Amino acid sequence: MSAPMAAQPPMPTRRMSKRACLVRIALLLLCLGCLAAAGCSADAPQATPPDPDTVVTSPDLPETALPQAPTYAPNMPDEGVHIAYAVNRDEAGFVVGETLQEVTGGGATLMVKAVPQLGYRFVCWSDGVTERTRQGDTAESSSVITAIFDYETSDLPAVVLTTRTGRDVTSKTDYIGGTLTLIGAGDENIETSTIEIRGRGNYTWTAHEKKSYKIKFPSKISPLSLGGKSRTWVLLANVCDQSLLRNHTALQMLDEFDHIAHAPNSTSVDVYLNGEYRGVYLLAEEITLSSAHVDLDDSGRETETDTGYLIELSSYATDVAFELAGRRYEIKSDLSSKHSVAKRQRAYIGDYVTAAYNALLGGDKAAVARYIDLDTLVDAYLAEELLKNLDMGWDSFYLHKDAGGKLCFGPLWDFDLSLGNANFGCQYVSELYCATSYPPTAAQSNPWFIAAMQLDWFRAMVVERWEQMLPSLAVYPAYILDMGQTYAASFERNFKRWNIFGTVQNRETPLITSLATYREHYTYLASWLGGRLAWLDGFLHSADYRAGHYAYADGTNAVASDEALTYARLLAQDGTSLNGYIRDGGIYSDAPEVADRHVSLLLDGDTDTKWFSTVTEGDCVEITLMMTEAVTLTDYVLTTGANTALKPYRNPIALVLYGSNNGKVWEQIDAVGALSETLGATDATSYAYAVDAPAAYDRYRIRLCCGGEVQLSELALYGTAQ
Repeated sequence: MSAPMAAQPPMPTRRMSKRACLVRIALLLLCLGCLAAAGCSADAPQATPPDPDTVVTSPDLPETALPQAPTYAPNMPDEGVHIAYAVNRDEAGFVVGETLQEVTGGGATLMVKAVPQLGYRFVCWSDGVTERTRQGDTAESSSVITAIFDYETSDLPAVVLTTRTGRDVTSKTDYIGGTLTLIGAGDENIETSTIEIRGRGNYTWTAHEKKSYKIKFPSKISPLSLGGKSRTWVLLANVCDQSLLRNHTALQMLDEFDHIAHAPNSTSVDVYLNGEYRGVYLLAEEITLSSAHVDLDDSGRETETDTGYLIELSSYATDVAFELAGRRYEIKSDLSSKHSVAKRQRAYIGDYVTAAYNALLGGDKAAVARYIDLDTLVDAYLAEELLKNLDMGWDSFYLHKDAGGKLCFGPLWDFDLSLGNANFGCQYVSELYCATSYPPTAAQSNPWFIAAMQLDWFRAMVVERWEQMLPSLAVYPAYILDMGQTYAASFERNFKRWNIFGTVQNRETPLITSLATYREHYTYLASWLGGRLAWLDGFLHSADYRAGHYAYADGTNAVASDEALTYARLLAQDGTSLNGYIRDGGIYSDAPEVADRHVSLLLDGDTDTKWFSTVTEGDCVEITLMMTEAVTLTDYVLTTGANTALKPYRNPIALVLYGSNNGKVWEQIDAVGALSETLGATDATSYAYAVDAPAAYDRYRIRLCCGGEVQLSELALYGTAQ
């Protein structure tokens, strides 16, 4: 089924990935479910370790991360000459066909095939043969030929985890020992280290099968040369973000905000745990109190109260140091080992933060500046506002203070529910979010931003900083497209392991869950950010913003049409607009029409006009498009009528798309069986769909099932002409 999408203004200058690309790969998967059962012959003898003297090897085998020796092979019978086919790692792949075959007297073997498991690749056979399928092997003495598999690491680096017990990680509080191996790190050698590992996360740890992990190394390291060294790193599952790029993109963008403390370094990696491919993760620094992350002066910590503090606003806080404006705060830095001093330290930082907040409520800039580093507050607000982070007032919101210093905002963290990937208003490219508090998201609101944005002088600082930042931020929609295209093979492999497209993992909107392919997810992310940058730039220079008028019009929702319109415009960048290839008068409908609601109005580019018809409830309407030549339709956009909010029943219910080259034989090329679930009750809203089976046709037909009355304001076609 095709999936609705939604679009973006013209792209900024393309920016290549900040991480050096590794070699691209082609993932080879051959019906693993049905072939796995055939991996061993049902009547084959019990497998035992092979005799090394019988193992076939080649002196010129390519280097692999996995050992090349076979694990087990069938027992060799005492009589006759036999060839056994083995694998170098059971978890990595298997052999289809008879794994033990007799070749006595010059006989030849029957066909066998080496099949890699998900996340692995076939390298070659131990005798140097590179074809996965082979037959006709002969031998003068019994031998073992091994199918050599390796990690699929030529697209993304791989993190290979092995626990000491060989069992899964089941606790997010207790560490277990193990090893970590990094593979495919550019020109670097494979590196292995002893580690301790445990689970991490709050909601995600209990709600999802794909888990995130926290890893401790024996000493400070910089894996994959990511940046500052640290003992503690995290592997984020990003299961709530089906683009797998939101956290990484946000952290990259935060590097541009130089008033905010350290933005954690990160990169996407493939993860294997105890031999099992677990999918694509984000390897990232954890926010900790260290010179690599938050460089605080905490001298005098054992005796003084005005020392360095790292604080987290978190609704999940268990060791609550203080509460303020309905939010709980936890001290994440170390306190004095003396109980009496630690008690005074808790009281001191709680009183200081409270005084800073009260000064902000008072509104006097000089008074606020005595407590707060205003540059960090401006940067934190702008970053969270641009990204529309659902959690910015709920969890993982950090503040810090140096000894003798002011309260600073940051580092910023946790952006899987951002950039259009959450409800409660976060999905819209329009409207301010961090500066508002309304009933559906009262628990998510950030009191610091709400208070600050009431102040004329603070809003002026925001505009000045935005104008400085926009050129460096505007490149990121292109950066997302580059990342999605470069690593598509690995990202798509993740969703073969975790088939979650179309599901709600946390706060995804109906539009997000309607995206059916990885390409649709990363292009929607790029388009959302492009639309958000454009809208925010316009609004920050408006009279409404200067006057402080930015509340949601109805108290609960933004302008929903922007969500889809942004994505609809993106399609023009991936393919040529085909509307110009429709013949003059080459659009017609088989349903009765009102004189000023003719079907040709679907092509006039004006959402104030529309096509309207009435049919018997449950019947279908057909719209035929005659092209000047054969064109390949890859995407199409439907725009609802200007009064759809009042009459949502006029949206079509389902759609089938056909193509033909003679007007007699029509091939079905797309279908949307639940169109009414994706076309919202919003005026002049565009929804884009990708064609399931594009091919070149010189005419197209759209069959719309209706509930009686039916209307649309615009129809746009995208694709390629011959």
